[in-house]
Amino acid sequence: MKTQDKFIDWANLSKWQPLLQLTPLTGNDVIISGEYKLHVVLNKEEVHDYVPIKIRVPSLYYQDPPTISTNGHKIPQDINYHINSNGTFCLAVPRVLKLFLMNQSTLRKYLETFLEPLLAKILIAQKHDLLKIDGDQMPHGEDGILEDIRRELGLKSINQVKYAIPLIEMKAKLADQKLCPCGCGKRLKKCRLNIKIRQMRSLCPRNQFRTFIGLK
Repeated sequence: MKTQDKFIDWANLSKWQPLLQLTPLTGNDVIISGEYKLHVVLNKEEVHDYVPIKIRVPSLYYQDPPTISTNGHKIPQDINYHINSNGTFCLAVPRVLKLFLMNQSTLRKYLETFLEPLLAKILIAQKHDLLKIDGDQMPHGEDGILEDIRRELGLKSINQVKYAIPLIEMKAKLADQKLCPCGCGKRLKKCRLNIKIRQMRSLCPRNQFRTFIGLK
């Protein structure tokens, strides 16, 4: 039995998505591929289609979130459609995916939460000849990761985020004596932002925080 078996729950997943198949593979990853049946309603627009995908589920999927790719035939490999150059979908920033996987139990929930809305947005954009997903304002890559932290902490600039990250990696007693990254002029322990900083610090071991949020 692989560590991913309970998360994948193949008996129920295969009933829900009968055109997906397990791909024989040696190693710790589980590969699932085939036609993904999509039938959702987004912004009062019904989307019903089949999209070829490949899902890679690592053994430590809660630390290394499952990746989903497409072959580029139905959906072009275009970052404006949240598809990376290697064909994988940009589902969300790593922090969001990992927090979800720490609290959710099945691959189906993961697909319904992150893949289906994205596929619907892409197919609607294609239908209306849009060059990018409607309403998409989040940058990609490292810029997107830093923007996610900026929003989560309520900071005003990316420079403030870059100052905040080392504080999250410090021991609380040491970080508390530093100036708060919000620009208030107070030491961190005297600012309300300290609550959010401590919450961020509690997500993982301090020396793993950059990896946790997806920074190298």
